[in-house]
Amino acid sequence: LWVPMSLLPALWVWEWPRGITWLWVAAAGGLGTGGHMLWTRALKLGDVSALTPISFMQLPIVALLGFLLFDENVDRWTVIGAAVIFLANAYIAHREAQLARRAATASPIEAAKPGE
Repeated sequence: LWVPMSLLPALWVWEWPRGITWLWVAAAGGLGTGGHMLWTRALKLGDVSALTPISFMQLPIVALLGFLLFDENVDRWTVIGAAVIFLANAYIAHREAQLARRAATASPIEAAKPGE
């Protein structure tokens, strides 16, 4: 999906990889595809609530590796994006907890009313 979507923007800056870079391109493609396949399998087999913390760790790990390996700095957009992701998930978790609490405290008589 990403190859056709990125074709037009890539045409303006494309340079053919040389030498060992082809190995890195192939490794990135293979490991990226394998990672997505394994993540999909984990979500099929495991409880999403147990796997979500692993997903949350992706951003700080990638930011750290970008800093260590590529001398990249964390900019305000990374921080803003991380805050949006965190706040959205915190809101969803809070709302789900409230709904679960309401369902657990609903009286059995209310739940068993005929005709509703």
